[in-house]
Amino acid sequence: MCARQYGFDENLLYLCRVMEIIIVLVEYFKIKKWKYLKGLIIPFLIGITVYFFTPEKIHVEYFKDFYNSLISVLGIMIGFTISVFSVLIAMDNKNIREAKIYTIDVKMYNKRVSLYDSLLINYIYIIIIQIMLLLANLFVPFFCNISLILVSVDIAFLFHIFLAIIRNVVDFYFILTKKN
Repeated sequence: MCARQYGFDENLLYLCRVMEIIIVLVEYFKIKKWKYLKGLIIPFLIGITVYFFTPEKIHVEYFKDFYNSLISVLGIMIGFTISVFSVLIAMDNKNIREAKIYTIDVKMYNKRVSLYDSLLINYIYIIIIQIMLLLANLFVPFFCNISLILVSVDIAFLFHIFLAIIRNVVDFYFILTKKN
């Protein structure tokens, strides 16, 4: 509706929204560099372990319970992450102001990225990954049978999200307490 009001094609606006998400992901990868791959190793090793070492008879019973719980867990995690993100944006104290000024060793758009911006990008990345995983788990069962490979990938992404949230909460703590 808004697109027609301003004379823009709705498909163009949809493409712009998708591009915004891609830009945030690219910014996250640029800030993390190779550290991102290190954060994927442990979760995907856990996913591979689940895939290869889960006994056959557990599969059918476990999958149903796992998917029912997964949707709830993801919803709670999304709520928590958005809450922390909102607190971070709304907070204005001396340490947050200093984090907005302090820059890290990454340049984007011809300027150095602040520690505060880095933390915001990290939280947005986590929210995007959580929502994509939630949507995938809501709609994938309609198109294919839930299998061990899907459960293993879900477990890997869940651990990746848990570790990323823990890392960001710790970073937020260090900004608030001003510890290096």
